[in-house]
Amino acid sequence: MTSRRILLTCFRAALAAVDGRRAVRECLSSQPLRGEWHVVAVGKAAGAMAQGAVDVLGVQSGGGFLVVPEA
Repeated sequence: MTSRRILLTCFRAALAAVDGRRAVRECLSSQPLRGEWHVVAVGKAAGAMAQGAVDVLGVQSGGGFLVVPEA
């Protein structure tokens, strides 16, 4: 395996490990949640993290507030 391929493999693994949507979805899926929840997310990963929360909460999501950096 070439050095380039090794580096690309490591880079892809690192990106997968910090996937905000997946991380929030897995965390919220591991515990029962009841009632209505409001999603609040701040920062560069706020959009992905909010998507992960809505993946789990579905209709339990009563709204939310996101703060993201300007594009």
